[in-house]
Amino acid sequence: MTERPTTLRFAVATFDTASGLRDALQALRREGLGDDAFNCLALDDVFAAAASLASLPAEARRMLRFPGNRRPISCTAGALAACLAERADTGVSTLKAALGLWLIPRHAEQIQNAVEQGSIVLWVRLLESDDEPLAYRALLAGSSQSVGVHDLVA
Repeated sequence: MTERPTTLRFAVATFDTASGLRDALQALRREGLGDDAFNCLALDDVFAAAASLASLPAEARRMLRFPGNRRPISCTAGALAACLAERADTGVSTLKAALGLWLIPRHAEQIQNAVEQGSIVLWVRLLESDDEPLAYRALLAGSSQSVGVHDLVA
């Protein structure tokens, strides 16, 4: 018997400020979502500066090395970081290429551009159907761009 692939569903939003990210995380926590549902993706130096403000554990940061990206990118430990690290380990050259396994090219490029421009991209893992409207409300309030939902097949 073959195992079916696991699909990971995320609500995704971009934040231009650490305070906007902090507010969104606080709202998501109030709604009952745990920190293990959150993955933040950003340039390593941006992430380092934002981690304490957003109450993210700095030791949970995982650096992702994509040779085609000029500056190091980090992601908080979790499902997204594991998927991206696996892609980086196979020699994928950019974040865009890694995301391109799951996303349409335009969305992968938008996320890479946001990261390269110093924004923080918050990925909220949606485990229950009820999590989606909760995540939308919290993310739309402070996001600097639109909020989307993306599926990754692990």
